[in-house]
Parts: sequence; structure tokens; C-alpha cells
Amino acid sequence: MQLVLTWLLALAVSIPLSVSFSPPQPDAIRPALSYNIGSPFFTEAFHYSDLLLQRGRKMLNVQARVNLYKREVQIIASGIEAVLPSGMVKEVVFSDTVSERINVYRLRAGYPEFDGKTGEHFYVVLADGKCQVLKLIDKKGTEKRNAASNEIFTDYEDIESYYFFNKGVLKKLKREKDFLLEELSDKQADLSAYIENNKLRMVNIDHIARLVAYYNTL
Repeated sequence: MQLVLTWLLALAVSIPLSVSFSPPQPDAIRPALSYNIGSPFFTEAFHYSDLLLQRGRKMLNVQARVNLYKREVQIIASGIEAVLPSGMVKEVVFSDTVSERINVYRLRAGYPEFDGKTGEHFYVVLADGKCQVLKLIDKKGTEKRNAASNEIFTDYEDIESYYFFNKGVLKKLKREKDFLLEELSDKQADLSAYIENNKLRMVNIDHIARLVAYYNTL
């Protein structure tokens, strides 16, 4: 098993063959309990993804899914299944089609510790560049027992929150025009005009992401 996993990691760009990691636990890829409520994953399905690992190494076009609860990444490459442990993967990028629209998702770890979260937590990047808008999906898992069958299952609850990353500082995002204009005060006039011309509402997270994306082009 260890030899297979070492070979698998060698698929990553510029990763030496000596690199290895611990094999997954039984049922780590295919959950034993199919009656969980909710899911620990960002998406239940695997998607062909590009992975950025520690020290700039990469794994390209591998099937992957992100376990937000354990903060690890499950992959399938050349028919081999494995788990990349928490802290090993810095970024996962994949595309998915929703209602005939192709969406590109970027999940990134490595941000400063803040609000009880560590650098191993993955954030969904909504606006990228020198200034970033981030979405955190915090998975809370609670074990419960089925009264009828006496079987134990896990109830996963999603808690979503939004963050603002600028000049190396991570902070809670306030959905307020004054907050954003103060944070991006070097282009305040341009941003005020952009908000007015495009009728953006700063309580709408998609509008905020559009504004920050525009700021990153200035």
C-alpha cells in the first residue's frame, strides 16, 4: 500500500519519489454510513481538479473532492484512491455545470488564523486578487443514534460566513457600503461610481464580489 501511495504522489508535478503519506483509513473514500444527514464534503461528487500542494507542487487533472469537516482531500488517480491529509493541499480548482452554466470553484487554505479557524481550513474564493472575498462553509458533525435501529449516524450542519482578505489581514466581511469603501479607500471614487452605475447592493454577496473583482483591475 505504501509503495502505491508513493507512486501516486509522484504523479504530482516536481514531487520527488521519496515523498509519501499515510494510507487512508478503512472506508475513508466510500463512507460506511449511507444514512448520514447532510455531507462532510463541499460536493459529494468527484470532479477533475487541479491541486496546489505544499511548497508549490501540483497535481493536475485528478478526480478529487474536498472533505470540509476533516479538512482533507480525497483523490482518484489512475484508478488509485487516496486521502491527502489536512494541511497538505493549499488549493483545489475545478469546474461544474449548474443549470447549463459552467461555474469554476476555487477552494483555498493557508490563510491566517482567525475567528477560531486555522490555516488548514478551506475557504471558497468568490473574488480573487490583491483583495479577496471568501466564503467559509463550516461543517459541524454530531453523532446521533437511530431510536428504531439503534444505529449511529452523523448529522452534518453547514454554517456559512463571509470574510475579507486584504494586505495579508483576514477579517469578517460586513455587507455594508461604508465598510467596503473604507477598506478600499485608495479607489473610493472609482468604486462609488461603479456601484452607482451598476446599481449594486452591498447586502448582496454576489454584488460585493463583483465590486472587489473590479477593484482588483484598477
